[in-house]
Amino acid sequence: MAYKTIAVHLDDGKHCKSRVDVAADIARRFDAHLIGVYSAPAIMGAHALQDPWLGERLTARSDEAATRVEAVSSQFLTRAGGLDSTRVEFRSEDMGPVEAMKTHARYSDLIVIGQTDPDQRVAGVPANFPELVTLTAGRPVLVVPYYTDAFPKLGAKVLVAWNANREATRAVTDAMPFLQRAQRVTVMTVNSKHDRGENRDVPAAGIAHYLARHGVKAEAAQSYSDELTVGDELLVRVADGEIDLLVMGAYGHSRLREIVLGGVTQTLLQHMTVPILMSH
Repeated sequence: MAYKTIAVHLDDGKHCKSRVDVAADIARRFDAHLIGVYSAPAIMGAHALQDPWLGERLTARSDEAATRVEAVSSQFLTRAGGLDSTRVEFRSEDMGPVEAMKTHARYSDLIVIGQTDPDQRVAGVPANFPELVTLTAGRPVLVVPYYTDAFPKLGAKVLVAWNANREATRAVTDAMPFLQRAQRVTVMTVNSKHDRGENRDVPAAGIAHYLARHGVKAEAAQSYSDELTVGDELLVRVADGEIDLLVMGAYGHSRLREIVLGGVTQTLLQHMTVPILMSH
């Protein structure tokens, strides 16, 4: 398995540059095709033809939108300039950002999006965008933190959060291209008094043996914590182990007007310090 098509979410926010840099770097490593996806919903409507004043206003807004599309496209193509031009595409979609990423996920091996910055909200992008995309894409989603602009060693030291459930199993498989190239892989299970799920006291040795058969040298680690939640324990291990990529299953489900995520997933999406590859 390899990542051969990567789709990255583009928007007008200041954190978009680092997200594109991460996606472009992954595309270089895996000799992959990179697609930048920008959501640009249509502004003009048939009713404008019946109202000259409204038509002029909508035309002006349409021109502004076209200018934004051109600016986003130019920035994306510039930052992906190190790739073969035949392997880079910019797509402007006439739909919302969640629907746009879901659409492109059907034809991609990896989706790259950004963590929501509560202090730098981007117009048109919902606050729960990472959750919505992760739970509905059907593909692995790499969420890039907003706190820094550079992740030069992404995937060198990987921590796999393991609890033997379906989501974690899928995440391990989806992350295999990274794991097989990593310098160090740690598979960690956390058993906490805060974690009352059915997968308590699941050892990581079994999945470590599985990875070894795929050429991944992984060490198993077990943590028992009565003071921290599972999410907080993982954040501590990421910091202490100089981890640059966290791999985990995203537990939860999406409804028409509601998203229900597990506590660990919520904690990490809010307080992440390194990119997280999530699968649902």
